[in-house]
Amino acid sequence: MMNNHAAHSLSGTPVDPHIGKRVRFFRTRGSLRQVVLATQVGMSPVALSRLECGLQSVSAERLAAIALALAVTPNDLLGVSDDSHI
Repeated sequence: MMNNHAAHSLSGTPVDPHIGKRVRFFRTRGSLRQVVLATQVGMSPVALSRLECGLQSVSAERLAAIALALAVTPNDLLGVSDDSHI
């Protein structure tokens, strides 16, 4: 039997923990506190923390709002840009 170590959201849907890692990377690179980013994008700080830890999924609309607040592209957060520095 194969053991699956992927994080899951509360709904049981697998969550890509790398998206959260990238959100945290760009947020800290810009010296932005979680509470500030969360407020800017309409999330609670707890929800943003869970996203950054790979425990909560994010909608495309919210991902776009986070990208805008961090001055990056959604592709940067998805890890599909040409600039792979994480």
